[in-house]
Amino acid sequence: MQRHERLEQDIKVALSSIITYEVKEPEVSGMISVTDVKVTPDQKYATVYVSIYGKKNKEKVLDALKKAKGFIKNSLAKKVKMRNIPDLSLIHIWRCRRIA
Repeated sequence: MQRHERLEQDIKVALSSIITYEVKEPEVSGMISVTDVKVTPDQKYATVYVSIYGKKNKEKVLDALKKAKGFIKNSLAKKVKMRNIPDLSLIHIWRCRRIA
């Protein structure tokens, strides 16, 4: 596994933990899974693909995650050792019709 792929995997695991256990937004409940993370080669941007299960209004959950993006990025900086933490773009995979 190359360094870039390992970094994406580390970010994916850390984000899964942060979203599940640390984000305290009331809308962020139910089963939310980080399915994939793609980081640009310069490591300035990361696209995070999430699946939201068991909620009727998935857009509200995604909006709540976007509101908590600053907290998530700060928590990510504590868990993953990087010089610069990438800006996160959260995408619900149903919306972009991406199949993992």
